[in-house]
Amino acid sequence: PTSLTRLQRLDHMGELQASLTAYNLNLTHNTWYRLHAQATNGVGLMADWCPSPWVLVDITPPTMGTAIVVRTSSEAFVESPPDARFQSSTQWIFITLRDFEDDESGIAAFFVSVMRPDGWPVALERRFQHSSLIQFPAVLRHQQRFRVRVRALNYAGREAEDISEEVQVDATPPVVSHLSDFGLGDQELDLVRGPDVDLVLLWAAFDGDSGIEDVEVCVGSFPGACDVLRPLSVDHRPRRVALRVEGLVDGVWYFPSIWVSNGAAATTHRASDGFLVDAAPPLCGIVIDGAAGDAAWVGPSFALPVSWVGFRDLTSGIAGYGVAVLLASASGAYAVTDVGLAASA
Repeated sequence: PTSLTRLQRLDHMGELQASLTAYNLNLTHNTWYRLHAQATNGVGLMADWCPSPWVLVDITPPTMGTAIVVRTSSEAFVESPPDARFQSSTQWIFITLRDFEDDESGIAAFFVSVMRPDGWPVALERRFQHSSLIQFPAVLRHQQRFRVRVRALNYAGREAEDISEEVQVDATPPVVSHLSDFGLGDQELDLVRGPDVDLVLLWAAFDGDSGIEDVEVCVGSFPGACDVLRPLSVDHRPRRVALRVEGLVDGVWYFPSIWVSNGAAATTHRASDGFLVDAAPPLCGIVIDGAAGDAAWVGPSFALPVSWVGFRDLTSGIAGYGVAVLLASASGAYAVTDVGLAASA
């Protein structure tokens, strides 16, 4: 030390603390300093100078960052998350803090509070040590608007402050009034020919607060499942999408599903009534050509009665029969007579 400011003489054995406040030291920013103390006893003997731990002088606040309110906790870990305009939760506010820095003494803590757009407090200030994701508890209501105020404090006691963009609470999910699955015609699917199916999904959905933002569709083997066609994000504006599903199994029901998300990231799911796939032809029965049993031969001019029994289809049933007469050596196309559901001709 080049100069000393002496303390008042104290008669003690170390039980009391001595303090000194020094002014106008002109210390340099971002420079390490330490204090020295020297004790003198009652007969004038002086101890060596005793140094304190090193102290860094930091006279600047932290670098100003950005307080970003996100709709869900997972969005806080996106590389460049957008500022949320809406959120669905009425109990939590998810916040990520970006670019708050202090190269000298470092960030000691973040102090977060919630206020109305006019500045009136909604939730009192809380202290947090981290910045990647802050889950702030709050009591909010539907359609309430708020902002988040963040103070970043460094270890030297300096602070920087930022206020988030305004956010509105949308506590109601989208409304999906119907979902229909149609074939390429204008008939809703109920029983379809497989194993490959072309279908069109039609839906009606709306959200009067934050609007419809995203729609995903899929197909599964039970309502809500996506084990056949994985979720596919589609444009929500046409309110229809054409799909092709391949390799469906005979005799199995399949159910298209839709997930509709609004601007607050709230989601509504709806499944159609499904359709049954028939990918196998009917099982053959017994055909009898002859009036009194199966005929082995007939004359050159004849009327040949024919009957049949035992044809069956376990999935879609028998819709009709066709009858044709073929020569043993015939090949290629032949004429078929449609007899409907009759059992003979």
